[in-house]
Amino acid sequence: MKTFLRKIISIALCFFVIAEVFSRIFIDPVYFHYINIYNEFKDNSLRSIYVDNTTAQADFVFIGSSRIPATINPILFSELSKGITINAGRGYTTPGIHYQAIKNKLKYYPEFLHNAVVLLEYPGPDIYTSSFEEDILRVYEPVIETDKSRPHLLLPYLDLSSFLSFLTKSRNGISVKVKMTALMFSTLRACQFINHKFNALNTPLFKVDNNSKLVSEGGIRNDNIEFVRQSALNVAEQRRDEIKNKAPLSNEIMQNSSFFKLYEIVRDNGGTFMVYKMPLHSIQKDIYSSAKSQDNKLVFETWLKEKDIPIIYNSDFKFTDDDFPDFWHLAKDRRDEFTRTIYDEIEKVLVRREGCK
Repeated sequence: MKTFLRKIISIALCFFVIAEVFSRIFIDPVYFHYINIYNEFKDNSLRSIYVDNTTAQADFVFIGSSRIPATINPILFSELSKGITINAGRGYTTPGIHYQAIKNKLKYYPEFLHNAVVLLEYPGPDIYTSSFEEDILRVYEPVIETDKSRPHLLLPYLDLSSFLSFLTKSRNGISVKVKMTALMFSTLRACQFINHKFNALNTPLFKVDNNSKLVSEGGIRNDNIEFVRQSALNVAEQRRDEIKNKAPLSNEIMQNSSFFKLYEIVRDNGGTFMVYKMPLHSIQKDIYSSAKSQDNKLVFETWLKEKDIPIIYNSDFKFTDDDFPDFWHLAKDRRDEFTRTIYDEIEKVLVRREGCK
């Protein structure tokens, strides 16, 4: 009986080792190619995935949520700027993930941000104003049971040292940390990725509608639009309540915020930090319509001015609610126009700054 059990254990161990080796050599490069948003996306060729799979230095980096890929076409922006553009915008990507991604990139490529322009989305004066101490290495964790946590979005930017820091410093719950541990050290990440791809091909709910008015990048859902619209309404109500119940924005809050830490790491590594205002559906705009939000905006923009952080905006870009099919994201037939608008405004700021030297 003992001999039989030893054989079973040996076979199981061999299977695990083979699966792990296969996963790390063949599956992981594909997986990280899709979820690592801090590399310039070229294409899905084998060369891009297995050989030319990292970006050592960037010229422009756009940081934020899925509204980034909805408003910025990185290929067009690269053509206009003749530089390397990284579209680091994805849904459920927290400020803690963005900071760790940049920190991890600089560890291996110290010149990554040298002379780069880094732009953070600016939908309203609450963007990354939460405490960095609260945000550090923190991944999205839902407050409702029907949603799910997304620790895998931090995975590409962790080594053993930062993983241990995640376990000790992140404010995430135990269940999320257990899931991250499984992703880090087992074939679970490969199984999860393969399952997602299988569902995308075979489950109508996840099939991309080629006639959709939305891009399919950055985690944007262009299926089940009515569900996403209802989510926009729910989140807007939740955000208004959060602003109402939070302390008014102050310089002290800004100095301890994740925004400041992102600005600091960009500045200290040779980059220029900017924010860009993006077009918003009226549901999103209304989040910031209260008197308190207007006061927060004054504090926020005064602080930006003190730090010499430009606000990129062009009022000539006209839009209506019809340009937001899901109440969240700009329609893809307006993206290139907005990309050109933003590029022109960034160039004006850069030329003006060069002239002041």
